[in-house]
Amino acid sequence: MTSISRLCLFSISVLILVLKCQASQSSGMYTFDLYSVPHMLNNNMGQWGYGLEYRFYLPIGTPAQYIPVAVDSGSPGLVVYSDICKDPECKGKVLFNQQESSSWVDLHKPVFYSYGAGKISGELGTEELSFSSSEKMTMLFSLIEKVDWTEPGFGAFNFSGICGLSLSQGMNNISVLQNAYDNGLIKYNMFGFGVSSDLSTPGELVLGGYDESYFTGDLQWHDVMQDQSYGILYMLNGTGVKVNGQFLKLPCAEFRNCSFLVDTGGGLFDIAAPGFPSLAVESDCSNVSQLPTFSIFIDNNEYEFTPADYILKVPNPNGSGTICVSTALGGDATDGYVDIAGWFFHKYYAVFDRQNQVVGFAPRN
Repeated sequence: MTSISRLCLFSISVLILVLKCQASQSSGMYTFDLYSVPHMLNNNMGQWGYGLEYRFYLPIGTPAQYIPVAVDSGSPGLVVYSDICKDPECKGKVLFNQQESSSWVDLHKPVFYSYGAGKISGELGTEELSFSSSEKMTMLFSLIEKVDWTEPGFGAFNFSGICGLSLSQGMNNISVLQNAYDNGLIKYNMFGFGVSSDLSTPGELVLGGYDESYFTGDLQWHDVMQDQSYGILYMLNGTGVKVNGQFLKLPCAEFRNCSFLVDTGGGLFDIAAPGFPSLAVESDCSNVSQLPTFSIFIDNNEYEFTPADYILKVPNPNGSGTICVSTALGGDATDGYVDIAGWFFHKYYAVFDRQNQVVGFAPRN
């Protein structure tokens, strides 16, 4: 959910089982249930695809209030919607009530944030986060009172805050991960991101490590690129894009210096490159056999997607039966980009190592 995201969002209703429980603890790690919420999205080329919002329930305050927050590796800090918010984007959502928490401290400092989809503002304060009945930490975060998502439909996303886990941070933007590590609650300054293959079943977000039961083989580790004009993000060295066995030439000067963005908050697996075909599917599934197999290469390691990987059959939101939808978007563009987000994580488990500034991928079970 970085400033370079280009998304318009329209929700599809789904039934999500919400388990409001504290994180489970194991050897300096904390595991939260991770929920995948699908939406129809479009990119800056006007293409529609089936994207995903990833969120978990964060226990905030005393007593704890369980707030659904988006997991966002593309932004810093923690922001949570306040029940003071009366904007349309806040209606019908689980909002934090600071009046009901004995540990809330208002620092009386206004904050303003800009995202690719709009702006939010509020007050800076501190609050207790409960990782378990005995493990708590004081967290600096922004309580949002005004939400102005300029992208149409962005308020349809079901989160009530954003848990930023990017590499960057400032005086007002300290990530939950970094704070937990600094307070000795987790052993390693990293998080594991495991998405379930079944949308009705939660995956898991692991703070302080990762879960080897979620993937097969070894993790392929990739260094984060240090020279970044877009900020300190999880940008990896992109070494190629292949379509139906043919490599495409990437003009690095117009291609973010051939860096690929990894963004758990981006929602949509999106590729634009010279000669890259559309991945759009007909709702009646009539062109599935004509769609390409494509791969992206990071440090010369291949990550392949066949039509069976990125085309899904889902219930028809406008009638009976099912329709085909694409979970990846693609297009022919000179000033291209690769946004690793959304459905990518349903095929590959991801580990974000903040301490060593590397990202690891492995095929998910």
